[in-house]
Parts: sequence; C-alpha cells; structure tokens
Amino acid sequence: MTLTVLSAMPKVANQQSLDLAEELLERVKSGEVQEIAIAMVYTAGGTGYRRSGSDSIQKLIGAVAIMQHNLLLDTDEFTT
Repeated sequence: MTLTVLSAMPKVANQQSLDLAEELLERVKSGEVQEIAIAMVYTAGGTGYRRSGSDSIQKLIGAVAIMQHNLLLDTDEFTT
C-alpha cells in the first residue's frame, strides 16, 4: 500500500503580480482604463480569466491578441 501525503501550498503573494494589479486598479479608478481582460495562473496550477463588460470588444480582442503574441515571444527566450 502506498501512502500519499497531501499538503496545501503556502500562499505567498507574487510581488510583481501584486504591483501590476495595484497599478491597474489605480488606472481603472482614475478612468484611464475602461475595460480589462486578465489571465491568471493559480497557486495550485489551475488557470482562469476574467474580463470586464465590453463596449469595445474588438479593441479588447486586439489587445489580447497583441498580448498573446508578446507572451509567445517571451516564451521563446526560455525554450532556445
């Protein structure tokens, strides 16, 4: 018989993620940012996304496409 011990991963804030979220929140509060789309990776390894209402869905999709392109370029640095 095999015994498997499960333990919760410690929840430690990622400072870079926290700084980015706080900066974005301030921009939304000031009215500079009207709509957002966020991709998340949870501590347990799951993923998710959220988005705000979309009066400019085409612009939001365009911004997400540009972000995806840049993420893929960043990923290339780690795989070559």
